[in-house]
Amino acid sequence: MLDQVLATGFPFGGAEQRDLQDNRIAYMPSKLGDDRVPGNVGLTARRLSTILRGAAVRAGAQIRYATTVTDLAESPDDVIVMFSDGGSRRYDVVAAFDGVSSAMRRRLFGDAYEPVFMGAGCGASKCRERNPLLISWAIKEIASRPDSSQWPMT
Repeated sequence: MLDQVLATGFPFGGAEQRDLQDNRIAYMPSKLGDDRVPGNVGLTARRLSTILRGAAVRAGAQIRYATTVTDLAESPDDVIVMFSDGGSRRYDVVAAFDGVSSAMRRRLFGDAYEPVFMGAGCGASKCRERNPLLISWAIKEIASRPDSSQWPMT
């Protein structure tokens, strides 16, 4: 998968902050990666999802869309999973990747393990790939702000 990620994305070594005149204020090098694997690769979520789904299917996974888990029945050897479409299947392992508001975590543990907000971050990046829709949205968003005269529009 790394070859596909590197072919469609772009590696970078850290993050920088710039002022409105595009002068560098700070650079934070990444401490991840090595000579073989870059620490950071920029790519869209859609492209990453396509790569991951493709690898999963090639490995034999069956991907089900618009289907949720309605119940689990555990035994010493496996887990039977019942789905909202009426189907069921036995698995050795069940892993849930349903996000911070995980219905599976709540189903299994109740309120014992609630997520804790640890702060938030956001940023903007200049990207090699020009996306006219994204650029158009960004210009409209910036232009709609009361202080838009302070933002460069190039």
